[in-house]
Amino acid sequence: LVDVIPHFELLLEGEIDWSSPPKPQPDVPVEVQVEIQVYSVRDIDIGNQSAQLVINSKLYWTDYRLTPAIRRHYQENPYTTFAIPDDLWRPGFACDSFEEKYHFIQPDRDASKDVYVVDRHKGILMVEMNFNGAVDNPMALDDFPFDEDSIDVAYCGYLNRAGGWAHPQDFVFRPCSENPIQMFCRDIAPEWSLIGTWYSYDEKEVGSYFFWGIVVRRRFSFYVYNVLIPQIFIFGFTLMCHALDPIDEVSDRLGLATTMYLVSIALQYVIADSLPKSSTMTRLD
Repeated sequence: LVDVIPHFELLLEGEIDWSSPPKPQPDVPVEVQVEIQVYSVRDIDIGNQSAQLVINSKLYWTDYRLTPAIRRHYQENPYTTFAIPDDLWRPGFACDSFEEKYHFIQPDRDASKDVYVVDRHKGILMVEMNFNGAVDNPMALDDFPFDEDSIDVAYCGYLNRAGGWAHPQDFVFRPCSENPIQMFCRDIAPEWSLIGTWYSYDEKEVGSYFFWGIVVRRRFSFYVYNVLIPQIFIFGFTLMCHALDPIDEVSDRLGLATTMYLVSIALQYVIADSLPKSSTMTRLD
């Protein structure tokens, strides 16, 4: 049986503004650690320059105003749930990588239903948010079909329920570990194989940023077997023209060359739907 025990008698005396960032010092921002779990990477679309992702993002931080009360609560009542104030400050973020520009990923409910205590001794809090949708994925096709793609995502700090962008003095993003991006891909686009992930973070004038991405490599065997090898055979048959007499068998030479040219065009029509529409020359071209 889980009881929710009021904690206000355990907190500091006086009026507390729970909606303000819990800075350890006035000029020191709150450190928010980021953990990202990727469950699906699919529909990597060359034409629309997009990809479909299923993401779970977890943000961890410490609210020094609650830490003593959390520690004392679980010492006295280890099997009960600590009650989080409804208007407690929580970090949020927006992402300009999503097709819906500046898609705000943040809880819509009260903090008491969204925030969880994950470390009873240190008082570390956690909020998690999910996204399932399309992200912008510009792709360079110069090396097609032997190319790699990095699906890049940028998180921009946003003040949850505060009505504005975060300032570097409010909070900063940091990775929760050496590898904050965990891949649990039960679903990945069949044409691609997963290579790895990357991340970086920075502090900008408009808030804290956390950049990360998923690197995938195209499986090129389809294009080798269905495009390159047939074209090599067609080119080889075209060379047979040189075995014919250039004077007595001119018509046969022209007929063979024309036939191979038409076969090559027919092959292009057959595989056209499998090739990207690009005005630039690719390695396959």
